[in-house]
Amino acid sequence: MSAKRLGLTPFHELLAHSIAADPTIRAAADALDGALNAATRAIPHVLLYARLARDTGFVEPVPMLAPLARLAEQSGGLAELPAELLDLLAWQLHVDFREAAATREQLAAMVRQSIPWHRIKGTPASIKQALALFGYSGIKIEEDGTGDHWATWQLGLPEIADEATVRHIVSICNEMQPARCRLWRIYTDVFDRR
Repeated sequence: MSAKRLGLTPFHELLAHSIAADPTIRAAADALDGALNAATRAIPHVLLYARLARDTGFVEPVPMLAPLARLAEQSGGLAELPAELLDLLAWQLHVDFREAAATREQLAAMVRQSIPWHRIKGTPASIKQALALFGYSGIKIEEDGTGDHWATWQLGLPEIADEATVRHIVSICNEMQPARCRLWRIYTDVFDRR
């Protein structure tokens, strides 16, 4: 007996021999063929996170439940995530700074990391990661202002930057800073701070 493949095998062939000859059961099985085939063909398109992992080039695929993995394999493998769906996922998962993604693979990685990213959003680590995403490094963050400035923080740049760069850095910081805080000032290590 050869192996049965979902989507290619009529449902009545999967019935137990004891009920397969019953005309009512056979009619019900035949009626299910269309729905079963459509559902089977849809499986490789539904497994979004497994498809995202494949698109980002991970050596190890996202672990799936064994039945889902078998269904995906029997349905022809995981389908590639279309660009329109990737854009929609980026919008739905509020991917910050998606303009930094130069390639489709980078955007897929950003979508995949959006939930962990939002877990740390509002922390100094998220500000540093966001700035590093745009190539800004060596930046110091000073928190815990005193007196009237208790809910402020400062940003120390390693060198003097032009006005456009400072505006870009400020917009990144405003997106990532804690809701209870505000950026008070930016200084550079070139000059002494007062």
